[in-house]
Amino acid sequence: MDYSADEAVTLPNVFVVGTGRCGSTLLSALLNDHPAILSLSEFFVMLSDMCKDFPRLFPGKAVDAGYFWSLLSEPQTFLATTLRNGVVDSEYLYLQRPERRFDARTGIPPVLLVTLCLLSDDPEGLYDETERFVRELPPARTEVHFQRLIRWLLDRLGRRVCVERSGGSVSFTETFATIFPAAKFIHIARDGRDCAVSMSKQINYRLAYVHAQLRRQLGYNPYLTSDRTGADALDPQWRALLPETFSFDVFERMSMPLGFFGQYWSDQLNVGCPALRALGPDRVLTVTYEDLTADPERCLRQMMDFTGPGLADPDWLRRSAAAIEPSRQSWPGLPAAELAALEEACQPGFAALGWQP
Repeated sequence: MDYSADEAVTLPNVFVVGTGRCGSTLLSALLNDHPAILSLSEFFVMLSDMCKDFPRLFPGKAVDAGYFWSLLSEPQTFLATTLRNGVVDSEYLYLQRPERRFDARTGIPPVLLVTLCLLSDDPEGLYDETERFVRELPPARTEVHFQRLIRWLLDRLGRRVCVERSGGSVSFTETFATIFPAAKFIHIARDGRDCAVSMSKQINYRLAYVHAQLRRQLGYNPYLTSDRTGADALDPQWRALLPETFSFDVFERMSMPLGFFGQYWSDQLNVGCPALRALGPDRVLTVTYEDLTADPERCLRQMMDFTGPGLADPDWLRRSAAAIEPSRQSWPGLPAAELAALEEACQPGFAALGWQP
């Protein structure tokens, strides 16, 4: 097959979008087990340095193969800094085996941290194959390069439909819908109070709180620049969380307000929901995490019917439904004052969804 031909950009077929801790990781793992689906998990979030550098991914002009390969292979500033400080999320699958070729010291290619580890038992081998393929591509806009790569992966792995899922990506719905105009979107929505409680325990969202506070105090994010103007005036606790003096003990023990995470959830939805509504029902399916965990087979069938014909594989449906456990609400037992602050922070998000909590 001639993968270098210029065609209309039709891949990925579907984006799974949601806020942080909404259940999309669970769905991504299930899709990875589907015999016909190429599940690109955490693909664009890793390539964009945790959603901090989308302009580099999509510069709006033709680029050569070397530039495109650099997007897949060059360690990103933010991720490299956090990994060197020992801030390792449990979803970074590449780091779960010590004999790997790359580590935090050398820097880890972003496409290897999660995506290729889910596609192959030999992710480094697939990485090398990917480089050989990409290096031969003629110049094109990056969205065309991404389509060429996805078509090759579909053939290489014997799949026929591509679904991309990046955590917390609902904020980037408009970007994805504009750059990939044929794509459809599955939106997973979850009660913001449960999302916020889960975020408060998860390493990357706790780090987001640290970054927000450092940015508020310094006027810049020290994880993205070498500037240290004003750092000497920081409280010792915050100086201990600068990249060059990072204390994981201080980080783990730090108390973080649930209201911050509730507002984080609301902010994502205030950007994402209008973009989803603008696309219309033909391109968007909204499924709640609560429905998915209460009636998994029905919801999974609905998602497969929306994704494409013939994807509601009976064996996969049964297997996947059996792997989903009922959800439990985590917020009702919170102290009254903490719960009130959390609910206030979540109100804008509920309003964006059109929900009455």
